[in-house]
Amino acid sequence: MPRLLPRLRQAWDKVRDTVHEPRGVVVRSPRPKKHTGTKRPIAHAVSALSVQNRTRSVLLEPKNPIQCKRDYRYRRAPVPRVYGSHLVKPRIDPVRHALPPYARKMTEQEREWWSSPYLRMLAGHSRRCKASEKLLPVDFLLKYFFVNEMAKPNARLIIPDALEHPKFKVPRSKFGEHIVCKKDVLQKFKTLLHTDRGARTATNLGSFIARVDHLLRVRVLQELELLVPRLQSRPRHPLENPVIRRLTRAEWKQVKETGIIPYDNAVAVLVVPPLNKNPETKQRPTPSEGSQPINEDSHAAPDKPLPPVSTMHLTARAGIPIDVLVHTRQFLPPAKVPLYNGLAAFPLRAQRAALHRSLNRLLAVERRARRREHGRLTDTRCLAAEPRPTTTRARGDQKASHAYVVFSDAKSVLRADTVPLAIALWRIRLWEGQGWDKSSRWMAAGGWTIINPLKLRE
Repeated sequence: MPRLLPRLRQAWDKVRDTVHEPRGVVVRSPRPKKHTGTKRPIAHAVSALSVQNRTRSVLLEPKNPIQCKRDYRYRRAPVPRVYGSHLVKPRIDPVRHALPPYARKMTEQEREWWSSPYLRMLAGHSRRCKASEKLLPVDFLLKYFFVNEMAKPNARLIIPDALEHPKFKVPRSKFGEHIVCKKDVLQKFKTLLHTDRGARTATNLGSFIARVDHLLRVRVLQELELLVPRLQSRPRHPLENPVIRRLTRAEWKQVKETGIIPYDNAVAVLVVPPLNKNPETKQRPTPSEGSQPINEDSHAAPDKPLPPVSTMHLTARAGIPIDVLVHTRQFLPPAKVPLYNGLAAFPLRAQRAALHRSLNRLLAVERRARRREHGRLTDTRCLAAEPRPTTTRARGDQKASHAYVVFSDAKSVLRADTVPLAIALWRIRLWEGQGWDKSSRWMAAGGWTIINPLKLRE
């Protein structure tokens, strides 16, 4: 040790007195990027590998699959978009590059498929349900993960994930488990949500169910909030392609009598009356759209039982009178639309007040767009179809009711996409136990049974 220290000191002094020149920036050779082009294989790719009528080896060809393997690789085209892309450039070689380099614009038929909430749900990613061990679309499932509880080392907490919109809250876990989106399953089978380690089970199942119940309603409010800027940025053609409107009292009376929605492109109907004032404070409830739980005082039970969360109604097909539909509903395949009761779907008064405010905000945006469109109209047909609004108020059955209709078709999707809103409402319907009937065809075919058989772990 005494001999080592003097030598270390000499080496340190030598290094300290030496003037070091700055070294240049070391640039590593980048890795070749993975080719993500949209070209398909060249035209002779299939025939080049054929052994028929061949006099020499494939390796002697100028475009052989060994030296030019990229030309034989099949690549998928980008997903088409609703509005297309402004960056599409013409290709120099139309044979080798048969597809545009960027996402193309959807056709009218593709927009019609894209505007259907049912096709959008079924076309989503599939995950395996923890309860039935069946593959289901993610919109029919709830994602959750476990975290360790600090106070109890042998217990874990179950946390819901990916219930809110990603703009408001990013999913916390990339890896998680999924279970069917039905409250009764979780309430009846408490030991179903087990961890991989069998001895460490979830201890907060009650709060987990209440949390999911709250966040499913919050997701609807978030989708409504996102629709406002979308409509404001695309205010054109509100007369021909409305996104939301209110039924008149006459239309609402006809719906209750016949059970038929008078619009073929309707995807959801919400009945949300304005909330009454508190008899003690003389104030209406404050709207709440936050994801935090709401501590709301329980009110007296209503005299009448609450209606179901939703009921399915037929739609009026284009060109077919409603009277004919009533008599032919047993012969023609019915297209049904869910009608949601705001009192049952949103039992908390603060959330129901936020729902009513968001719907009226959307109506205000549509109203301003219609007024601007009337100023630009030059076509007499449009003026005849939709007369210029006057200052006279509607009277009698022409007044607006408390029923809001949400539309979605190939034309309205160009203004705003209401399918996420319809899916968020449908998930509430699934959570409350509707839509899981055993008589459903899709549940009985192809191994899609949800509840029967359940592999319970008790």
